[in-house]
Amino acid sequence: EDNDRVHLDDIQISGCTNANAKIEDEALQLNELFIYPNPANERITLAYNLNDDANVTTSISDVSGRIVYQNTSDKLAGEQTEEIAVNQLSAGLYIIIVRAGDLNFLKKIIVE
Repeated sequence: EDNDRVHLDDIQISGCTNANAKIEDEALQLNELFIYPNPANERITLAYNLNDDANVTTSISDVSGRIVYQNTSDKLAGEQTEEIAVNQLSAGLYIIIVRAGDLNFLKKIIVE
């Protein structure tokens, strides 16, 4: 039966231009984040490109959400690399979060 279904037709959405502009602005601030090597056992390198100067916070948290590393610094526009020692971390899965302005990038890494 169709009693549990809703059928929609002729839907118009307007007034979304600001949402699209915000997405474009955020995409311009921090391009894709690369992390290598992954898996890692001593150090990882983060690489990304900033189109504008930004205050960048890099965090690493374990799977329980506990922050095991955090660094904040002002970065100039351009290619960025950051090396982080992971040899003091226990083997396992970690989440790296890079924040630049309102934009967050999350990546998983494995420490062996």
